[in-house]
Amino acid sequence: LLFLFIFLPLLLVALLIGLLLGNGINIDGGFDSVYRPRTVEDIPARIDQDAGEVLLDLTAIDIDEFSPTSPDGPTTPDPSAGPNAPTAPEAPEAPEPPDLPIPIDIELGLGEVRVIVPEGLEIEVDAEADVGDVEVFDRSQEGFDNDVTVDADEPAIDLEIQLGVGKILVERG
Repeated sequence: LLFLFIFLPLLLVALLIGLLLGNGINIDGGFDSVYRPRTVEDIPARIDQDAGEVLLDLTAIDIDEFSPTSPDGPTTPDPSAGPNAPTAPEAPEAPEPPDLPIPIDIELGLGEVRVIVPEGLEIEVDAEADVGDVEVFDRSQEGFDNDVTVDADEPAIDLEIQLGVGKILVERG
């Protein structure tokens, strides 16, 4: 019994630290994989990593890019104005609005996942960790088999995070 509750956890912690240091994983606060998309098109649909730290910072994206636009389209001359009537210039073609919600799937075996979401952006989150801490905005769980879900009425992003061992942090920035 002593082995099960004292020596086995110590052995697992020592093994985890050795694995992190042996693979050159940065455990001093730096991130191995950093994603900072500047537009909606740059958002990665999937991030899959065995171990390390993953940072996904969405704050550089203008949240208006997530809103459907209503382009006026080209103008046509008024036939009753005559052939020499001035016409309004054609409106520039607006980019296609994205299909919402935009799915993002992050899978990490061992380490830390941090996602920074812009203020005012509606996001749906399902964050799961087998062992560790999960913190999504104002909700958190720690220990084993953690699952924190945040629903939104009209989400612009559908974020799914699966982690084996470590920490998940989703915050506004």
